[in-house]
Amino acid sequence: MANVYSLLGEKQKELDSLNEALALNHAIENSAAEAGTLNSIAGTHLSMGEPQQALDSYNKALDIQRRLRLRPEEAKTLKDMALVYSSLGDYKLSLATSKQALEIRI
Repeated sequence: MANVYSLLGEKQKELDSLNEALALNHAIENSAAEAGTLNSIAGTHLSMGEPQQALDSYNKALDIQRRLRLRPEEAKTLKDMALVYSSLGDYKLSLATSKQALEIRI
């Protein structure tokens, strides 16, 4: 459903739909799907011009990915976070986060 709202450009409805999915994933204890949904929520926040909210969602996803040892997903989340830090002008944090992602991929 969120994808349809995204295609229609209805970002708030997209976010609402993703938050519903997040609650369902949490209720059924599907942590991997919960992390994926948090990444989608972060992307939606970015498209809405809300980078801090995006980082909050990325950090929540990262906590789950680390707990579950989802290394490829963790690396992607770190890469996405590095891009947000760069867009905010925090180049040192962007570089450090990129290095963390790279270390996982090696």
